[in-house]
Amino acid sequence: MKKNKAQISAQVFIYILAAVIVGVILLVGYRAISTIMSFSESSNIDSFKSSFENIVEVKSRESGSVKIEEFKLSEKYDAICFVDSQNDAGKFDISLDAIENAMIRNSVSSNIQKNVFFMDENSIMDSFYVDDLDVEGDYLCAENSGIVKLRFKGGGKKAILSLA
Repeated sequence: MKKNKAQISAQVFIYILAAVIVGVILLVGYRAISTIMSFSESSNIDSFKSSFENIVEVKSRESGSVKIEEFKLSEKYDAICFVDSQNDAGKFDISLDAIENAMIRNSVSSNIQKNVFFMDENSIMDSFYVDDLDVEGDYLCAENSGIVKLRFKGGGKKAILSLA
């Protein structure tokens, strides 16, 4: 059976149309997966923040009790750093010399209300503030190995934080 030129053109058109449709489906799928991953990352931070704040709140009211907690951190962070909470006057009462990271030191010296910092190699990627937090040594950084293990001790008015 011999095909005429119109049939060949129609087949080429169908193949091109199919390739375009497959390309659009792949692009939309990639964007959907990227969006889901982004929301997942955001929920990990929110989950960490919520758990961390709850533990600090409970331990700040207790005296002497100790809780060791493990937190999972995203691979995109190299470290997590902590600084004491501000005093009642809204100022940080810590020596800036104790803070090794220049960006965190600038944040503290400017009295920006942040004391938990998620770090990558060169920058602060995310941060938030937790009231009633007393960090042993005023400043503490933990390298991210996927899990960070922290020790919370009840201090009566503040929760005392150290590495476990």
